[in-house]
Amino acid sequence: MSQNHCCSPPAKRTSSSQQGLSAGSTRRGIWWLVGILSCVGAVWLGLLPKLAETDAVRRRAERNERLGIDPTAMFYSEHDGLERWVGDVKRAQRGTGLTTRSVQ
Repeated sequence: MSQNHCCSPPAKRTSSSQQGLSAGSTRRGIWWLVGILSCVGAVWLGLLPKLAETDAVRRRAERNERLGIDPTAMFYSEHDGLERWVGDVKRAQRGTGLTTRSVQ
């Protein structure tokens, strides 16, 4: 036997702009933010310092220092070692058959 809902009042509908944030969703958002900030903090304060102590990173830093490479200027075209690096890249490309155009 089916029930007839024709006589029940329609459900009150509100637009999303009228609903606002409930206390539960605000708390949930705050906890998400706390969780994300905690993860970023753990990586920044825990993982990255440990990574900096590894042999590979230490060797790279020593190499840069030995070659006089300033790590803060590594991405600037005024870098002293840029011409040498470009030459190394071009030699490597010739060895693999790649050209600058095929890399783009």
